[in-house]
Amino acid sequence: MVQVAKKDTAGKATGNVEVPAPAALTANDYAIVARSIERQRANARQPWAHTKTRAEVSGGGKKPWRQKGTGRARAGSSRSPLWRHGGVTWGPRNTRVWSKGLNKKERQRAIRVAIQDHALRGSMVLLDGLAIAKPRTKDAAAVLASLGLTGKILVVVDNPTPETAEAHDAIVKSFRNLDRVTVLPAARINAMLLVGHNHMVCTTGAWDAIQSTWFKQA
Repeated sequence: MVQVAKKDTAGKATGNVEVPAPAALTANDYAIVARSIERQRANARQPWAHTKTRAEVSGGGKKPWRQKGTGRARAGSSRSPLWRHGGVTWGPRNTRVWSKGLNKKERQRAIRVAIQDHALRGSMVLLDGLAIAKPRTKDAAAVLASLGLTGKILVVVDNPTPETAEAHDAIVKSFRNLDRVTVLPAARINAMLLVGHNHMVCTTGAWDAIQSTWFKQA
């Protein structure tokens, strides 16, 4: 277990929370995180580049010249890849599938390891009592300033419900205009975002959701 500081919006410590984590992470742990990020990037890749083969290029239905007797090399179509305006051999195709797979337990472990890494490095803070009445970037900046955090910051907030939708919207709109700050609900965390930020700020409600989802089998 690792002790993670719990603070209020003024930066005052209100206690500690135990995060299930080993004394140190192994190379295999980080390898799983790397595979998870590689899978996420591959699945987001869009094969826009597309070339036509000789079967798809228009024209070329007639044999350019007779087979023998002209002294020239044999040619069956003017759309051969050897010809100008011909088809492309081994060019990029938009039918290529870049997606990669990773089993469910490895995906779960990758997120656990990424969170545990923040806890072990002391770059994770639990925020108690985050409430913003109406969207205001200045209020969100004041909260982060009171925590004394610099660099890229990932702010994880409670999952919205019909009753808390308005309050959730105010918090998200307040944080999203800040430079180098990413805000999202607990249900949308992933290994790439966790690794790509220097600090993780998590509300107590979001931490309860994360714990029940990703640490229930840890």
